[in-house]
Amino acid sequence: MRKCLLVMFLFMNSVCVASTDNINSKKLFTLVRTVCKDIRNHPEKFVKELGGIVYVLDGEYGITKPLLGEKDKFFAKVSYPAKAKPIATYHSHPAMDAFFSSTDKTYAESTGLISFICLVDEARLLKYFPKNKNIMAAS
Repeated sequence: MRKCLLVMFLFMNSVCVASTDNINSKKLFTLVRTVCKDIRNHPEKFVKELGGIVYVLDGEYGITKPLLGEKDKFFAKVSYPAKAKPIATYHSHPAMDAFFSSTDKTYAESTGLISFICLVDEARLLKYFPKNKNIMAAS
């Protein structure tokens, strides 16, 4: 398993990031929606951010389980298969903020990874595409 340290999703080794040009959006959203259900059921969802990554390995999509971060930022060591390439991040905002912070956007833009926010009080996702700086609802 490869381990990348994520500080607001900053990878220690940014060369492990895959291109997001040919992503199957339906598969990606299905994975993130599924893990967001886990976040909405987590006992600390209103206390700390939870998050992880979505990756591609041999043409298949995978996702890490949500890990606990801090109250106002995500900080965790996320493990994923050694040859996998991250394509997206996801995290929650315990204060139920339904927006991407400047830190969220800056990280997404610096890595090229699509970013998702799982809204903990409802079955809704927000997505940020760093390539065109576009924010959309993904529900």
